[in-house]
Amino acid sequence: MRRITFVTDGLSDKSLIDALREHRFDVRIETASSVTNGRLAAADLLIFDIVDASEAIKLLRKVRLSHHPASAPVMVIAEWGTGQATLALSQGADAFERKPIDAQRLLVAIKSLLRPHMAMTAKASALTGDEE
Repeated sequence: MRRITFVTDGLSDKSLIDALREHRFDVRIETASSVTNGRLAAADLLIFDIVDASEAIKLLRKVRLSHHPASAPVMVIAEWGTGQATLALSQGADAFERKPIDAQRLLVAIKSLLRPHMAMTAKASALTGDEE
């Protein structure tokens, strides 16, 4: 089961969380203050849904500087047309999704973002002779 951590500064969208759980993702919700205090659990994907763009960038930098270079990919959810997406991508985010976001679009984006990691895992197990 793939682990997704939502980092948020407010209430998370319950319908998004439920949809991810229905698709067999282990979803955890962390507050922005958890990241600031260094209490971010390991995950296969981090999703930042933070209203304050400067706070989101500060947290993104902290995650990128404090974790191993091969750490989990980071997706940022932000308002389109505000420059938040460009700024987040320039500071190390791996993907961006615009608000308002619906569950189906988020699922497609997550699967696409995690696909390279899934392919590498499958290939590695194939090389060791393990069945997939």
